[in-house]
Amino acid sequence: MTKYLLSVLLYIVIIFNVRGQSQVLSPTVAYKISQPITLDGELDEEVWKTDGWATDFTQYYPSDTSLAQVQTQIKIAYDDEHVYIAAIMKNKGPRNYVSTSLRRDYRGEANDGITFVFDTFNDKTNAFQFGVNPYGVQREGLLSNGGQRGGDLNLAWDNKWYAVKNPRR
Repeated sequence: MTKYLLSVLLYIVIIFNVRGQSQVLSPTVAYKISQPITLDGELDEEVWKTDGWATDFTQYYPSDTSLAQVQTQIKIAYDDEHVYIAAIMKNKGPRNYVSTSLRRDYRGEANDGITFVFDTFNDKTNAFQFGVNPYGVQREGLLSNGGQRGGDLNLAWDNKWYAVKNPRR
């Protein structure tokens, strides 16, 4: 009986372990819009009021297979000239954010913020990166060689884009 119980327990542990390591993220849809969006941080346009927000993000540390304790919501819209990304990032209450620099194109390690990586060649090797920290400081860069080494991120690349923080938060 003990051998049978041990076998069942081992089977359950293996199933949960495999399931946790094979998380598949839901695809994020970009919504085509015809109405203009005002960059004011308010998210009061119709596209932001509807369903379709990406959720269920996983945490990075200490385990990258667990759901984040406090969820973020992301939605992408586009028109004939621009791509718009809205992100609602929640936290557990008032806190001091970590930012090692308030200079544009700061290094992203050990900083609070959000970064989007566009793999426009779909090669998982080269990409465009755009990020912003809670203070509204922007960063952008080019990723090459899969971003495996420190020199694979070129922060000297500059582009014209805007990040707006909700003025009430």
